[in-house]
Amino acid sequence: GLVFFGCASTVFVFFSQLARAWPAIAMKWEKVETHLAHYGYPCHQHRNFCIITTIVLFFAL
Repeated sequence: GLVFFGCASTVFVFFSQLARAWPAIAMKWEKVETHLAHYGYPCHQHRNFCIITTIVLFFAL
């Protein structure tokens, strides 16, 4: 009971802090996305993701 209450209280405090900071985090993230939109993407990124996903799923068997 005491450990659960302590963990739940700690999570509540962390999420409360995150909720108060969320508007500033969202604004910073929007600036980063705007900046990166002009940067572009690496060539063959989709193919590389497919290869990595296939390898990971194969070894997960």
